Amino acid sequence: MTEDILDLAKMQVGIFALTENTFKMSDILTDISFIFGIQCEKKGLALVIECSDSLRHSDIWSDINRIRQVLLNLISNAFKFTKEGSIKLSVTKVDAFVLRFEVADTGIGISESDSTGLFQMFGMVHKHRDEFNMKGTGLGLTISQKLVERMDGKMLLESEEGKGTTVSFTIKQHCTGSK
Repeated sequence: MTEDILDLAKMQVGIFALTENTFKMSDILTDISFIFGIQCEKKGLALVIECSDSLRHSDIWSDINRIRQVLLNLISNAFKFTKEGSIKLSVTKVDAFVLRFEVADTGIGISESDSTGLFQMFGMVHKHRDEFNMKGTGLGLTISQKLVERMDGKMLLESEEGKGTTVSFTIKQHCTGSK
């Protein structure tokens, strides 16, 4: 959490920089599977990761740590608010330079009125705070959105109360080829 606050402060004063390098999408997907696979299994949730083999093994040029940070935040939220069903991460190419990530869950969902302000600092759904989110600060989505914007992308949230939530984001990157 301290890193999140430092990141936010750096973003607000304009001294935040990305560290872009070449990496394989499989590096991030393996991390996600390792971090959340056992947790989901223990909770009785299915963790589904969808990514084409060609994209999974492509060289990507972006900030792997910031993409991982956003995905960990989104999947952590999905895990926290999903009691049964599944969490699905999908990664697709929109075009040669844009990647789309989508985290969908079958959790409690968020009403349209409650979703207003979730991406603002300290934004959270207060009616679920005691049951699901006693440790949350309300900074995760704000920081994630700012990171995505820094990577020339956009973040969207779609949710229906009682049916689940889908958060997607795009980033611009350079695909340097497949191996």
